[in-house]
Amino acid sequence: MSYSVGQVLYILVKKQQSVIPVQVVEQILRRTLSGEETMYSVNVPTTDGQLTPMSIDDVGGEVFETLDDAHAKMLENASAAIDSLISAALKTANKYFPSEDTHREELDAAEFDGDKQTVEALMDDGTLVKVHMPTNL
Repeated sequence: MSYSVGQVLYILVKKQQSVIPVQVVEQILRRTLSGEETMYSVNVPTTDGQLTPMSIDDVGGEVFETLDDAHAKMLENASAAIDSLISAALKTANKYFPSEDTHREELDAAEFDGDKQTVEALMDDGTLVKVHMPTNL
């Protein structure tokens, strides 16, 4: 990705669960026998109200050019985490409390993959079956 000197970027730092605004203060183009490499220095606000210059790579996190892009990524991450929790709860419910309702929920939560729909169903005898059905019939 290419940034401009003076541009404000937003870094999603996962380990701190925060979004940090930074400003590009230097672009360094390095040419060697093995190729070209572009590095960026940014000013990072600190808790004491100062700006600390550092390499954008040292800040550590995913870089976004707009807050809307960072927001969309955070929603995507949250949605994936929620889906994972719901899926785990459904699998546990099917394992310990098999019923017609949990099978119906599993069918409602079927995953779509391109032109095929993959459905997992737990049979009465405890066998888990996967059925791949085309959706463009």
